[in-house]
Amino acid sequence: MGPALSADAHLRAGTLMEEESSTAHAVGLKHTILLAFVTLGSLINFCDALVAGGTSRRDHSEVGSGYIHFNYTPWGRHGDKATPSICGDVPRGVLLRGQRVFLGGSGGMVGPRRVGFGAVVGAGQVLRQDLDDERLLVSAPRPVDRVLDPDYLDPVDPRRGRNRRYIAELLALRAWYREVRLPRIPLTETHAHRRIVIDEAIVNIELAIEERLARLRAFCEERGASALSAPGPTPPCPLPITAEEPYIDPIAWVKRLDSYTAGTLEGWLREIVADF
Repeated sequence: MGPALSADAHLRAGTLMEEESSTAHAVGLKHTILLAFVTLGSLINFCDALVAGGTSRRDHSEVGSGYIHFNYTPWGRHGDKATPSICGDVPRGVLLRGQRVFLGGSGGMVGPRRVGFGAVVGAGQVLRQDLDDERLLVSAPRPVDRVLDPDYLDPVDPRRGRNRRYIAELLALRAWYREVRLPRIPLTETHAHRRIVIDEAIVNIELAIEERLARLRAFCEERGASALSAPGPTPPCPLPITAEEPYIDPIAWVKRLDSYTAGTLEGWLREIVADF
């Protein structure tokens, strides 16, 4: 089953919704990736984010209604969007081995943030800090009222490092699609539509990588710092992945993996993230 969208959804460039991910009413997404089963409520705006977690339609990561991912920082000459946030990660997320994440409604997240698997953020919170696995956060906002220098620039780190990690996760996701999801589809007319969908998913992931690289370079250049070189080739998948007849649904295939195979694939994806 594919993703499900309710009325007034607005999907923009770089958006990817995996199997059985869904949204309710009036949701806007741009350069946002929802892995399998992730569910968004109504009146949500997500740009520059990746959300993983959960194992099924009854055990899924969820973002409550009225949530916003704040993806713009106003400092500097023009401000910047070096602000991608990630809930969970790709290596465990694509293998459906990460606990669900919950972001309470009427809230927001100031990117770039990292939220661990199994984390819960209470309703009405604006998340301004990273959150480790299996943590609950409900906190009162800290008042800030100070003079603002119009030429102020925040330090290049830790934001540079968070952007690099986000790009690394996207590289792992692209490798998963290229070397696992695509080779599994039989080269027959019957399955041609599946290949088209996966090919387009890879295009969207590459758009997301290009966007993040461009935003990071602009952020670093304004601060007189180096960003990073273009990503090199990723290590090949260590396991032979071939098409099977009859074709097995990707969710069912992942759930059937034995612990050795799943561990090998997760280790390969983690290597890609670590190498970058």
